Amino acid sequence: MIEISYNNQEDIIYVRRVGEISSEDIFKYINEIDKQFENHKTLYVLSDTRGSQTLFHQNDLVLFVAEIKKRIGPYKKVREASIVDNPYDTALGMMYEYIASEIDKFKCKAFSTEEAAKSWLKSGS
Repeated sequence: MIEISYNNQEDIIYVRRVGEISSEDIFKYINEIDKQFENHKTLYVLSDTRGSQTLFHQNDLVLFVAEIKKRIGPYKKVREASIVDNPYDTALGMMYEYIASEIDKFKCKAFSTEEAAKSWLKSGS
């Protein structure tokens, strides 16, 4: 399950992954972010993957990036910082960052702490 909340004061969308996360969950999450925040021009997303189990594979990352590419048009900028706590998710995060670098308006990066993730996230504002 993926939980989404928004902190208006910080202008950050908080995403928390709980339990087993499939590729279908990620597609739903991308759709939900786009739907809930379509009136925003800039999105700052802090995704906490700690404690969840990633069931999708590295090959799915290309599909996620393609979905983001289809939806990013109306936005000026989207930044996503992920907090990871295991080697597999760290490696996926690095691959995701590399694959997503083809999208001019989208930047993503993986971190081990919330403080570092928030600092990077807002450094591009």
